Amino acid sequence: MDVNETIRCACRLHSEPLSEEPLDAIIKRYEGPDLVKKMHEPAADLDFGTKFIRKHEEFIPLGSNFPSVEINGGRLRCCHNLRKGTSASAEKEQLFVLLHGLGGNMEQFEPLMRLLDSEDKKFVAIDLPGFGKSDEWANYLMDNVVKAVHHTVILLFSMYQSYSKLTMVGHSAGCYILIHFLTNYQNSFQFGKCVLLAPPKRTVDVLSKENHLIQFGLKAISKIPWILDIYRERFDQNKGLASSGISRFFYRDGDITNKYRKLWQFHNNIQIKSRSLWNYLLGWQEINWSKVDSTLTTVSIVIMCGANDVVTPLSNAQDMLKCFTNAQDKNLIVIPECGHNLTFDYPELFLANFSQAVLSN
Repeated sequence: MDVNETIRCACRLHSEPLSEEPLDAIIKRYEGPDLVKKMHEPAADLDFGTKFIRKHEEFIPLGSNFPSVEINGGRLRCCHNLRKGTSASAEKEQLFVLLHGLGGNMEQFEPLMRLLDSEDKKFVAIDLPGFGKSDEWANYLMDNVVKAVHHTVILLFSMYQSYSKLTMVGHSAGCYILIHFLTNYQNSFQFGKCVLLAPPKRTVDVLSKENHLIQFGLKAISKIPWILDIYRERFDQNKGLASSGISRFFYRDGDITNKYRKLWQFHNNIQIKSRSLWNYLLGWQEINWSKVDSTLTTVSIVIMCGANDVVTPLSNAQDMLKCFTNAQDKNLIVIPECGHNLTFDYPELFLANFSQAVLSN
């Protein structure tokens, strides 16, 4: 099978839903009013759950000895193909670590996971704490989230097989977690490429700890997250596919698969907990770019963004690329006619570029 056919298969969703229903029947079921109500029904979990993810899903325990007095164990959901046999020795293998952004979950990497699996590449995608089906924490200091990612990778290594190199892939705010991971554990792993998808600003000044007014507001609202729930439910989510979590993340109208992916993301969006979103903002930690510049000299940087992304526009990607002055090499790829959710909005073109820039080099 050539690479183009492999990509088409990775994007094809017919016969994938757990409900066994065809895509057009699923889409028709969610037409009309009361979309949010329908999305909360048990049948929606089967309509927007896929066989591939169910097959590769695993819950990783953090355990009571996880290195933070503020975190009481819990579990992280991940999706990986490490149970499969390996065609090469561990010394030649690399592991792709996929990190979603604020309010996302690992399912948005579904086309990429299927491509990596088809190409016999090992991957692990993680539902970050408080998102997807991972357990919630009391707070989300970014350094502790990074430690949780490290813990998960190490535990999977001990359960299955170690790998000689990590290729990190982050989307949106997940790019920040990725870069913190690289700088914190530069001596623990050999890193290959660092792939930043739709990165945010290199410095998010509004979340600075020195911005006392914003910090006060964040702390105040974190005490009453139900206010955000009311706004999201009554003034945004009731707009259905016209809600901000869809209209700002997708650019294309696309075909039946694109419509299904929009409904899939909407189903995931209504599961997001406002308290998690707000506490992630409270736990935000800026990147030490001088440390990045002095340490990440052997890492190749690939930045990909949608030409029509209104959440993290192209200017963000261009500015962030400049930060990696000492990188081994760096590349910026712009996906035309694509919004913020690269892997769901235009998966075919995204995977074609990913294959060429990351897998073929």
